[in-house]
Amino acid sequence: MKLARALLVGFALGSSSVLGAKRIKGLSDNAQELFDIAMTYNDDGWDSIRGATGAGSARATAWYAVGLLARNDGSDAATARDIIQREIDAQYIVPGNPWYGTYKKTFEEPIPGTAQYPASIYNSYDPNWREFVGTAFILAIEEYSNLLGISLVNNMLASLKHAVLGGLTRVGLDGDNLDLIYTNPALMRAFSTGWLGNRIGDTNFTQTAEREAKSLYEIYQTSNNSLTEFNAPTYYGIDMWALSLWSKYAPKNSSLTKYGPLMLSGLWDTMGEYYNANLKNFAGPYDRTYGNGIEPDSAGAFLSKDVPRPHLASAQYIPPYPPSSNALFTTPTLEKSRTSPSTPTSSHQSPRMTKSLSGSPHGQHLPLPKFTTDPRMYSHSHGHSAADIIEALVEEDLERLRARKHRGAAPPASSDGTESSMTGSGLSALCTGEGLANVLPLKSKYFDWSCEYFLEPQMRQSEEDEPGSVTYNELMWRRQRNEKILYSTDHQAGVAPHCPWDRPVSHFSVDGPPLRTKFHQFDPHIAVIDDSASLSVWDWSKKKKVVTFNNGNPSGSAITGVHFVNEDAQTMILTASAEGTVRIFRNYDIQRCHDPLEMVTSFRALNHTIPLQKGSGLVSDWQQETGLLLVGGDSRVVRVWDGFQELCLAEIFTQMDTCVTSVAFDPEGPNAFLASSADGRLCLYDRRIGGNASLVRNWHRHQSWIESVHWQKGGNKAIMTASLDGEVRLWDLRDRDGVGISGKKWQPHGNALANFALHPKAAVFAASPPTTEHNRPLDPTRRQTLDPQQILPPCP
Repeated sequence: MKLARALLVGFALGSSSVLGAKRIKGLSDNAQELFDIAMTYNDDGWDSIRGATGAGSARATAWYAVGLLARNDGSDAATARDIIQREIDAQYIVPGNPWYGTYKKTFEEPIPGTAQYPASIYNSYDPNWREFVGTAFILAIEEYSNLLGISLVNNMLASLKHAVLGGLTRVGLDGDNLDLIYTNPALMRAFSTGWLGNRIGDTNFTQTAEREAKSLYEIYQTSNNSLTEFNAPTYYGIDMWALSLWSKYAPKNSSLTKYGPLMLSGLWDTMGEYYNANLKNFAGPYDRTYGNGIEPDSAGAFLSKDVPRPHLASAQYIPPYPPSSNALFTTPTLEKSRTSPSTPTSSHQSPRMTKSLSGSPHGQHLPLPKFTTDPRMYSHSHGHSAADIIEALVEEDLERLRARKHRGAAPPASSDGTESSMTGSGLSALCTGEGLANVLPLKSKYFDWSCEYFLEPQMRQSEEDEPGSVTYNELMWRRQRNEKILYSTDHQAGVAPHCPWDRPVSHFSVDGPPLRTKFHQFDPHIAVIDDSASLSVWDWSKKKKVVTFNNGNPSGSAITGVHFVNEDAQTMILTASAEGTVRIFRNYDIQRCHDPLEMVTSFRALNHTIPLQKGSGLVSDWQQETGLLLVGGDSRVVRVWDGFQELCLAEIFTQMDTCVTSVAFDPEGPNAFLASSADGRLCLYDRRIGGNASLVRNWHRHQSWIESVHWQKGGNKAIMTASLDGEVRLWDLRDRDGVGISGKKWQPHGNALANFALHPKAAVFAASPPTTEHNRPLDPTRRQTLDPQQILPPCP
């Protein structure tokens, strides 16, 4: 019975669309209240003409039908039966299509795959709705089959068979990203398959469910007893829903009933670890990522001393009343103060919630809040916290909502205390009703202070624009230095192809074999990454290490790219790691910066990656002029991100059969870019063109994995690629075949090559050979010059 209660509560939490005013047998008071609230929302959203709720969503309407069956008040059961039949009629039942077995997103939606409504996964159809609607059907059959009738139950079982058969065709190919690491639909699919196989006696279904359940549990164990769709609270509700179904309704003595409670218990532990009681929300250092690679003995490894802490802007709430005023109880003194409020003293004025980013604000009229970056310091020593007061207000709103359900009942009092309805309520201790008016910070001199504050001129320049400030002087010095460097290097770029490159400028030893390096454009800094999760920055002029820190990516994944951002001002470091996450760090030069090294942001650049035995991870290119980030990798899409807003501007399908190995922006603009593949293809895309037409050029001259592609800046605009079989090619975009007149290519190290780099301005490139098992190069790195006639041959 306890599990059944948890099911209903979790179902309402996950969908916000089930369960009314009639008392449901077996529910606790809290569960019944949640049931009533969810059903009130859906009753208000019910459209009798469209026969749907939730803004017309067929999925939300299916969940609403289960709520109607649970309430079973008046015509609820009849309405639920009509909804379920409409869901069945809205299913795609023609085999052979990717959308076979799923349900329409709205009942009026046309069939995908036509010229008017092209097929687009997660747009014109959503394959996950097989599981969402299907599991709702299963719960309705298990709990309320007596209200459905034999005929409708048989129709539901037939619909479920279409859904299961269609779901089993999803293998993570052809644009469909469902794999076992895609946790929430994988859990629902395993349950639906096993339940239906047991119900209709199909051993193929039951054996498939057994295999998937064991595989899911093995993945759970290898991920340190956590779901691979890690720290994704949006999906945790669905995970709880699916695992509860495993535990309650799966066939007895199956792997589903064996592993379901274990995984559900582990999920609760994970949520408890990352739940913030003060924020009343999940707050953790991770974005949605697949695989918790943290060691079991270091649950806080991401925020350990080796990984830069993110900047947590927080402020402590300070009540406006002196501690001596007892605001915890409703007393005659407080009643008197309602009619004749006392003025707060100058030491306890209006509260102020402020975000501290670079320092505390200064002022004479308001006390400064106590700032902290440690969430554990959210203590409130002066009476109730702001969260407690808001919670009390919400409770009072719920009281009024409950009262409106009873016809003829007088409405409760509002928070202004004009009529108290909280007598005998447990909320009186939380200062609701009459006492609440004396606790909320509504009586202060904040308005008077604001009048005085805004009478003074507030228009002043920022710190970096104020002549004479430290920030201004530093920016001016950097600007002048950078201009001198650019002027001198422009001359050097012209003579570089004709000069010997036999004099080493600097050499030093790093911690491990360097896999990738990145030079700073102006400072003598070079970022070095190896096969671990660490990143080092060196001053090559002094042969001295500037900083080393842990990038924070899960174990088993490596850093696949690094870029310097804002090189002409306050430089930051952008890293890309194999699991698909981009992280940005600032204050890496600890000798110059007064603030500690910290993480600015991190986000999932590629949501759904395809697990490959040999993949490229996440490859990227940063365009400083526009602030755009181009990412690709073990995915069938390439994304363009706005780095300033962390907003995905475009998602272009690669139309390749293999992973993307390298990407490069057009140096003259943000619209065109190049992408190479593991099978030797080089593709040119224009993101201004939608659909498949965005692929404007497609060349296949290399015979193996393309290690890198470079698009040179300046007048040359040379495009060069290098493949692991040792071939280096020069391309001409004006020729449809890409080879131009010369069709120039090199084999600098014979039939093998490890790394390749093209100078961003000079007509010079370098290539390094592969290393031996003793990390010794087979051949020294070679430098090659390019003839401008080769870079831009005359058009025929």
